[in-house]
Amino acid sequence: MAIARKPPLLYTFITFLYLLFSLKPHLALGMSAITANQSLTGDRKLTSAKGKFVVGFFKPGNASNNWYIGIWFGNISQQTVVWVANRENPVTNAEASKLAISSDGNLVLLNQNQTIVWSTHAKNASFDSTEAVMLDTGNLVLRNRSNTSVVLWQSFDHLTHAWLPGSKLGLNKITGVNQNLISWKDDNNPAPGLFSFQPDQKEQEFFLWWNNSIPYWESGKWEGNFFENAPEMGSYENTYITFNFTNDETGFYLTYWVLDDSIISGNIMSISGQLQSLIWNKFAEQWSIPTAQPKDQCKTLGKGGFGSVYKGTLPNSTVVAVKRLRDINQSDKSFRAEVSTIGNIQHLNLIRLVGFCSENGRKLLVYEYMPVGSLDKHLFGNSSASLTWETQNILLDKSFVPKIADFGLAKLLGREFSRVLTSMRGTIGYLAPEWIAGSAITTKADVYSYGMMLFEIISGKRNRKEGDELEDGSQEEEGNLSFFPAFAANKLVGGDIHCLVDLITDADCNLEELERALKVALWCVQIEEEMRPSMRQVVQILEGQLNVNMPPIPRSFQVLTEIPDSINFFSIKPSKTGPAVKVPTSTIDE
Repeated sequence: MAIARKPPLLYTFITFLYLLFSLKPHLALGMSAITANQSLTGDRKLTSAKGKFVVGFFKPGNASNNWYIGIWFGNISQQTVVWVANRENPVTNAEASKLAISSDGNLVLLNQNQTIVWSTHAKNASFDSTEAVMLDTGNLVLRNRSNTSVVLWQSFDHLTHAWLPGSKLGLNKITGVNQNLISWKDDNNPAPGLFSFQPDQKEQEFFLWWNNSIPYWESGKWEGNFFENAPEMGSYENTYITFNFTNDETGFYLTYWVLDDSIISGNIMSISGQLQSLIWNKFAEQWSIPTAQPKDQCKTLGKGGFGSVYKGTLPNSTVVAVKRLRDINQSDKSFRAEVSTIGNIQHLNLIRLVGFCSENGRKLLVYEYMPVGSLDKHLFGNSSASLTWETQNILLDKSFVPKIADFGLAKLLGREFSRVLTSMRGTIGYLAPEWIAGSAITTKADVYSYGMMLFEIISGKRNRKEGDELEDGSQEEEGNLSFFPAFAANKLVGGDIHCLVDLITDADCNLEELERALKVALWCVQIEEEMRPSMRQVVQILEGQLNVNMPPIPRSFQVLTEIPDSINFFSIKPSKTGPAVKVPTSTIDE
């Protein structure tokens, strides 16, 4: 029978010492209160009763030597700071600095030189009778030790960038103190940043402000149980978070509660300018953002061959359109040179380039914003298909002045431009044949695109209806209404433009103007670029300064059976006081 032997006394003593010293740091790190005889320094922490929140020194992001006193969630894996004491006055040595009760009973932060860099500035506090305690609500309080209901100071009355359940956001009418949320400057600097969330008692709303001077979002009025522009900030049945708005003689403020104690949540004024509602996902061990205001910081205006376009607002409240380019393989130096040249081009009918960014392979162009939208929306209404080229590229300002977008971007893409465009559904019909053939590109390529666009302006419809079928289920044949330019060309050359009137409009139509516009459009889309007019000539014809002759139907429309040896494009209108002026004619030799 084996006899159990007692461990040697020395072994027992060593084990005891090991346990003692291994536990000592943990005992030293955790504090339940700061009193006259205790202070918080280095890596020591002041922890709430259930460990939900912690007070201590922290160093944000990659900040090298700056330390701050802050409050963060104590029972999650990701340190998330919700309050900062010395936002603008960091200390550089956490071991030599301390958070303590001063001789006047206030909670103060002393730096390595024992200089006060932050204080609660509470009245009626005394050295022997006060204590600082971290509550499980996230509220750091300075209170009377013998009567804990007497709160001398609390962090809930001095919010920084975060808003926790139970705290009041707004105006205390008794003290005159405004409780605002102000973002950090950046991820490494908790000093007050550019964005804030604050109340407006006069308007009885809450506003998001840039630089404390420009409002960029408003909550709207309180509608009894929710805010007009933020219905998620309301009081509803069977919800785990409920909001309450108070406007009486004591204050004008908003507060909220989480009805399920197991839910970890908060609201943060982010460095990007959003008021974000945070919920901790215990399974993924990360924050989720169920709601945020404003919802769309960068509203997507559209997408195209060059990239996506977003709506944004500059710090001076100017609304802009930001185009994020793709498939641009130029070096930063070359890109900057090309864009600088484009930016120097000023024209009434060109959308102004107000800025650009080229960094780490990302290239952005910032344009003036066109509030009325694109021409195609006004031509085709809600039936407008996406990803077409020309009419979406003509935008209208608030006075309906047309302006061309993306001017000069073809040069940035080079020959890849045609690959990008032809990959877009519905776009190839706007491209001049020389783009596809790989021939030299001249200004006449733009004339071709203008002609295709002019057909759409005339008809008020897309040039091509892809996939349209007749009543018997068969596909529409080429040359009829499935491709309006070919259909209109046949009617124009055949002298039967009256049938187009019913297709175009129910109102009275000036047949002379219609015929002139159709002729111009048809001349512009000729296969041979030398047969196309210049844009100067197009303007003169449309203004009635030049007569325009009947054009041939391009071979690409597959209805032309014969082309004359000589085709006259235009001639000067006879003057009332003199003979007609002779001008050169365009010819095609078959």
